[in-house]
Amino acid sequence: MGSVAWFIACSGGSATVAGSTSTPDAGNVVDASSGADVSSGADVSSGADVSSGALAAACDHAFMANYAGRCAVPPLPPDELARVRPRFVRWCLSDQGRPGLTHAAQQLEECATSREAASNCYDLPAGCRYVHGDSPVGAPCGARDQCASSWCSFPEVEAGAPPPACGTCAPTIPLGQPCNPGNLAAGVCSADDAQCTTSGADASTCQPRMVAELGQACNAVPCNSGLYCDATKVCKAMGGSGAPCTGFVQCIRSLACVRGTCQPHAGVGEACPTFIECAFGLTCAAGTCQPRSWVAPGQPCNAVSNCLVGNCPFVGSEPSGTCPAVIADGQPCDPSDKTKTCDQFAGCYDGTCSLDRPVCR
Repeated sequence: MGSVAWFIACSGGSATVAGSTSTPDAGNVVDASSGADVSSGADVSSGADVSSGALAAACDHAFMANYAGRCAVPPLPPDELARVRPRFVRWCLSDQGRPGLTHAAQQLEECATSREAASNCYDLPAGCRYVHGDSPVGAPCGARDQCASSWCSFPEVEAGAPPPACGTCAPTIPLGQPCNPGNLAAGVCSADDAQCTTSGADASTCQPRMVAELGQACNAVPCNSGLYCDATKVCKAMGGSGAPCTGFVQCIRSLACVRGTCQPHAGVGEACPTFIECAFGLTCAAGTCQPRSWVAPGQPCNAVSNCLVGNCPFVGSEPSGTCPAVIADGQPCDPSDKTKTCDQFAGCYDGTCSLDRPVCR
């Protein structure tokens, strides 16, 4: 059950212990035994709005907007929706109670409301914007959304070693100063609208972020919204219905590139080379767009039959196999055992399944 990306963007941080690239879907596991000072549970003294009940209400609104709204396709079975709703709120309270987060309830409400009012289910709503934290430089952090500088720096580890769970809020690089786009550990540019730009053969500096407009070169600058960078590295307008195309990026978001022209997304039973051509909520299987469904732990799963809890194993580039068995909260878990998973929204923290996100102190 993996439709939480918008919520993470809304909250501005990773949904598990920092350093992991996983989301709070059950089955994503974090090793919090790296020696960092990590403790479980939300820090209710962090300034997050957890005492008035506003945060719990906002978490519930976020759940309903994401899992029960029109963009929740296929819809969860009613009994499963009711079962996981309080689990999400518990996880959300833990996640949004991390030290340094600001206006947590307000941001969750804005994000959920934007999600419900969005004109399409493809784009991240404007209300789900990133918000800086207020933890000062030198404070412990698990993700950048806790830091006033908007940067959580993690210590380097040897290749193949697990990523560190906790880092430190660090200063960022001012405009005009040298930066290294290939080494984020060395720091990032300070301004939200800045980027590390190559300024010479071997030099890069922090410069204001730039976008190319219609007809302008895009070999080193991305195109503005509503435009795409064509094969000649020039920004062109995305095509409307009937416009010629050779790829999906050349059509406006509500259309797909089908047989050389921009057309509405394919419906159930219509031909598709990839899932990109299918309407929202459908997937491409055996050359046609097909609806997806949910299957329980222990049942066969594939691109059409998705696991209610955990992830379907992959065979090559396609999901295929059996949905993992579910481990109850508080029970031992082993990150290397892919046949089992913690329950929905829980993570494997220091060898135990828990809904409470570890907090760096």
